[in-house]
Amino acid sequence: LQHLNHYIKTIMDKGKSRHIDTQHIKTYASYLKSKNHSKSTIEQYSSILRVFLSSHSGEVRRITTDQIVEYISRLKSRSSMAQNAGAIKHFFCHVMGQPNKFARIPYPKKEKRLPKILSTQIVISRLRAIKNLKHRAMLSLLYSCGLRRQELLNLRISNVDSSRMVLSIKQSKGAKDRDVPISTQMIELLREYFVEYRPKDFLFNGQNGGMYSATSLGKLCHLHMKCNPHILRHSYATHLAERNLELGTLQKRLGHNDPRTTMVYHHVAMEATPLLVSI
Repeated sequence: LQHLNHYIKTIMDKGKSRHIDTQHIKTYASYLKSKNHSKSTIEQYSSILRVFLSSHSGEVRRITTDQIVEYISRLKSRSSMAQNAGAIKHFFCHVMGQPNKFARIPYPKKEKRLPKILSTQIVISRLRAIKNLKHRAMLSLLYSCGLRRQELLNLRISNVDSSRMVLSIKQSKGAKDRDVPISTQMIELLREYFVEYRPKDFLFNGQNGGMYSATSLGKLCHLHMKCNPHILRHSYATHLAERNLELGTLQKRLGHNDPRTTMVYHHVAMEATPLLVSI
């Protein structure tokens, strides 16, 4: 919460330098928080709103549908267009009370792409090659439990239950909790890491204490695994699908609401060879 409040203050300070009514951004962030959106979603949507408002002068309530359409159409990718449309629509519908502005704005369709993955052999060889114990523990856990980036960073020491052999993930995407099986080898690696580093509160602390940063984790993953953190999650899910793990079980492990999202990995498993990321 302290981190989120600091972030809201930061974007409000940026807004002041551009003469934006920062109260709108603060109210929007509070609305998203009340709906149990994740910290990363709140930061992302608030940032989208700040950029959008900075591109328009005059009273926010007087921004027209045509101006919104024109702004969204200037964005480069369909993914960016869809994300901006969603964030801006939330703002006008639920904060400004002007849902009619989106009555004739279609959501841009996202490109349907199967996720890229690493082969099991490449994942294992790259993990084994990591000399730094903390880095190896972080990236091994990211892969072996199929975690999202923020899920790994949010982990507390108490979330590792070695007696039940599960990792408890609290208040993840959609404010949901779930338990994920954790292997004996992973438990042993975490014990070795704990003895050497003695983390406090968070399982993986940053350089100056507190939570490890998402940016640092991204750099770490690119350095050792030659990919972004989410590709390790895609790889985990695909490797389990290749072993014919039942769809419902895989859905629970990944924390998906919709089984159709999970089914993507069964499609990737069937077409794995052309989708493998090269070394």
